[in-house]
Amino acid sequence: MGNNALKGTIIHVEDENCTAGGTVSGNITTPTTIDVPSLLKSGSKVTITLTCKEKTQVTHTDDNSSTSVPRSERTNRSERTLFKKTSVVTSSGRFEVGIPSFCPATFVHCGRGGSCSVLTSLQVSLTSPTGSTSKSKQRQIHVTPIQTATSGASVAKPQVRHVKMLCCINKGNLVAGSRVEPTVVGGGEEVKVQYCMRNRSAEVVKEVRVAVKESEMREIYKELVGGKSPVVKLRVKNASYGYNGGLVEVGHYVNIEYVTGMFVGNVKERVEIRVKASEEGMEQEDSSSTFSDMMDALSRSYADLDVVKNYASSSSPGLSFVSVMTPSQYASAVDACDNEWDKAAAAAALADKIEDFTCEHVAECAARMREGNTRQDVVNINVRKCKDFEDNWSEVWDTLDDFDRIVCEAKCNPEVGD
Repeated sequence: MGNNALKGTIIHVEDENCTAGGTVSGNITTPTTIDVPSLLKSGSKVTITLTCKEKTQVTHTDDNSSTSVPRSERTNRSERTLFKKTSVVTSSGRFEVGIPSFCPATFVHCGRGGSCSVLTSLQVSLTSPTGSTSKSKQRQIHVTPIQTATSGASVAKPQVRHVKMLCCINKGNLVAGSRVEPTVVGGGEEVKVQYCMRNRSAEVVKEVRVAVKESEMREIYKELVGGKSPVVKLRVKNASYGYNGGLVEVGHYVNIEYVTGMFVGNVKERVEIRVKASEEGMEQEDSSSTFSDMMDALSRSYADLDVVKNYASSSSPGLSFVSVMTPSQYASAVDACDNEWDKAAAAAALADKIEDFTCEHVAECAARMREGNTRQDVVNINVRKCKDFEDNWSEVWDTLDDFDRIVCEAKCNPEVGD
């Protein structure tokens, strides 16, 4: 039996829109040259296999150590079989295969130098008594996950955060916990967050901000694709170039941010949230980037500085909008970085790529910084990059308080100089 014994075989599916936990059924039509009953009598076996695979491909542009050698590209490819289920086909050609309840949604995403997909397919195999096998072409089906009418709550274990003054004087602690419901959500739907905070410190909590965010765990400083995948915590094995971790990992967390005096702290608590399948089915996205794309990525990422640096990199398709960012957009992007230590570095990375970088950019960004040290770093690092510095430096100066001016005077006031 040759490798092309099933050439021309067609898999007919009664309904290609299937649901996890349900069944997919249909018939198999073989060419007249294949006598299936005779093959079965001779000991051959006809089976149909339901397979779900996750694939990721990402192209990176790397700087070479030698300045005489141009930048080079490398591609990471990975593939993982999420599950495989095989059933025997009767002599009539009729088949019915159960779909596991944990089967993820069909998904395709392309953009920003890569692609990822989660696809489920059917394939017929003909195995002879000697063990040789021939296979038909794959037939893809569209799978949506079980749509649960009611979903339970996700309760995060309370966490303790120490409150200190001047980095070393212990002022007590805060205990914060949360409850998120529902835990099965779709596009445009909201979740309710109940949180509790017990203040055991000597400081007064002035403000509390709570949000549910989605994060993308990515290879450091590399742009990967798949942030919208409905599969949570995808794990990939045998990736190229010795990279054996998950190329894309999507998770959710509750971020509780609190303000005590001059200190801003936060508690991040992981929660398990399932994402409903899109009713529109498989999606193909345009590869162009916008300011809203970057803000969306920042809202879902633990590595905010990596996101900003990627969009600001010279090889990024997002550079077209970064180069013309308005002062308000610039300030919003910097302020979106959760880690206070990352804000100044993010401000510098974007400032280097904005074509018409002005004092208004620095002034608006500085005005949004709640921490004095961060505000001072943003000004000192970036103010001399402003094209209108000599004429409009006072715009930045006016946003600073007395202590800021002492720290920033050498950089911010041209009458003093470096």
